[in-house]
Amino acid sequence: MKNAPQTRRAFRRRRQPKTYAIHMKFKRIKQQLMEHFGTDRMSRLGLLAGITAIFAMMVYPGLFIKGYTYKVGDVVDRDIKAPRDFFVEDTDATEINRLKAIAGVLTVYDHNTKLADRLSRRVIDAFTPARKLLGEQLQGGTPPSPSSEQKTHAPSESILNAKPTFEKNIGFSISDDAFILLEHERFSEKIADLIINILTEILNNGVATNKETLLREADNGIILRDVETQSERVEKDLKRLYGLDQAKTMVRITGEAELKKLNYNLRNLAVDFIQALIQPNITLNRLETEKRKKTAEMEVRPVLTKIKAGEMLLREGERVTELQVAKLNALEARHNVSRVTVAAAGAALLMLFLFGVLYHLLCRQQQCRIDKNTDLLFLSVLFVTILIIARIAPALSKSFIGAIPIAVSETIIWQAAPIAAGAMTVTLFLGIETAAAFGMAAALAAAIILGDRFDMFLYYLISSIMGTIWVSHCRERKVFIRAGTKLGVLNM
Repeated sequence: MKNAPQTRRAFRRRRQPKTYAIHMKFKRIKQQLMEHFGTDRMSRLGLLAGITAIFAMMVYPGLFIKGYTYKVGDVVDRDIKAPRDFFVEDTDATEINRLKAIAGVLTVYDHNTKLADRLSRRVIDAFTPARKLLGEQLQGGTPPSPSSEQKTHAPSESILNAKPTFEKNIGFSISDDAFILLEHERFSEKIADLIINILTEILNNGVATNKETLLREADNGIILRDVETQSERVEKDLKRLYGLDQAKTMVRITGEAELKKLNYNLRNLAVDFIQALIQPNITLNRLETEKRKKTAEMEVRPVLTKIKAGEMLLREGERVTELQVAKLNALEARHNVSRVTVAAAGAALLMLFLFGVLYHLLCRQQQCRIDKNTDLLFLSVLFVTILIIARIAPALSKSFIGAIPIAVSETIIWQAAPIAAGAMTVTLFLGIETAAAFGMAAALAAAIILGDRFDMFLYYLISSIMGTIWVSHCRERKVFIRAGTKLGVLNM
């Protein structure tokens, strides 16, 4: 037992050379790093860039933190409240308004008001040349008597040769018997006028392509758009418009008074001609209707519901619903990455400018103590600590307010954040001038993180300045404690 101390001393002597060598090696490495860091200009720029990036991340955490990824049916793992006011679209109400807007669009029909004139021109172009040709033949010979006209039914060869031209001009084929009957009547202008009058009256009333489709719009009416002038009017009385078959049936009814003046054969011939000439002049314009419906749908504004800041979006343990997903999506939609990036860059430039001005002013002071990078590293670590405190202050205030039964403003909790302690600590190591500049920068950064609160900036600035003054001549521990007590009383 008496040899035990000697054995331990011998063991230490055997280990001492190796331990000493390792210790000296680490000491040389540390000295080299400190010498390089203490004078390297890039180290200062690196500290400045690091602090600026951390500040931007604290002010706009959404720029670096991924958003919510909940889906319908997921179980919420923590409470989520609205960080700010925003609007969420009520998709059901918006869809109802869109359907109403689409239903309110009247169907567009094109109304060809010039169709009657064009068809009348075809009748004139068919009858007039045939009448002239027959007149020329009659002038070249002796006109036949009415009795001879009734006995013979064979027209001249030249008249029969004019039949294809007649059919081409009028737009449809006719039988030889009908053509002979017209020849016997010498292609009477009265028959042509009768056909034109009845045809014009029916077309002026309106002839639709499909009456059944048209009547589906009877409750709302339709828009009749003039093809020529592009003018529009709303037509409510759709029953008065004819379908194509109905229009052909109405020929005898419409022209009953005039048709009675003709014999049976001529009456049927005139009716057949009019029915062959009738065409729909009211047609559905599906393309224009769909275009207007699309425009009406696009003009409907979304129905928005306002979500207030602090409103509970998701509660822990409940299943996510479609409405909650819509709220989260609306919250994420407001998080425009490009806009947030520009805002973060602006805040970073503001802090860079402030750091540059304060550093320049401090370096002009003869008592400036931040001539080493180690001092800047100390200030950087302390500044980052202040940023973290300011960042977690709102969360702590919400938790504290929710845990107590009385109503307390969250600003009171923010005022309890020890922002001034940073400037007081700097005073002990680097002097009151450096501490005052640090306190200004820390107060501004904390106020920006807390939502650009100018009142909080003044509060933290005054607290920091008073704290630096009270600890500027600190030589004992009790002075720091006494200064903290005074500062607490001042803040109250």
